[in-house]
Order: sequence, then C-alpha cells, then structure tokens
Amino acid sequence: MDNHELRITAIETKVDSIGDQLTAGFELILARLDSIDTKISDIKGDAKGNLGAVEVAVNDGFKKVIEELKKINHVTRYEEQIKNTSGLRN
Repeated sequence: MDNHELRITAIETKVDSIGDQLTAGFELILARLDSIDTKISDIKGDAKGNLGAVEVAVNDGFKKVIEELKKINHVTRYEEQIKNTSGLRN
C-alpha cells in the first residue's frame, strides 16, 4: 500500500502543480486582454478626437469656400449691373 500511496501523492502533487500553472496562465491571459481592451479604448478615443478635428477643419474649409463664392457672386453681379447701367446711358 505504501507504494500506491506514494504514487497517489505524486499524482496529486503533479495535478496541483498543473492547476497552479493553469491558473497563472489564465491570470496572465486576463491581464493581457485587459491591456488590449485599454489600448482599444485609447485608440477609439484618439480616433474620435481626430475625426472631430477633421470635421472642424472641413467645416471651416466649406465656410471659406462659401465666403469666396459669395465674394465672386457679388463681384459678378456688380459687373453685370455696371454693364446694364452703361447700356442704358448710351
């Protein structure tokens, strides 16, 4: 019986060791997944911030284009009015 008890004790010790290694492995995986989740959240935040900056820049660009078009339209109308009034004078 002593031989069987020693074998059982050795098997129990190996099983406990394997269990400890599995637990440590899963804890490491969990820590890495948390790290990845944090990085993904940071990237999402940066992306949203960058998109917000792009949106502001695009809106500013469109405002400038609209202002220039209004200036061009104003000048064109002014030139047309001059042409129309000079035709009346002749």
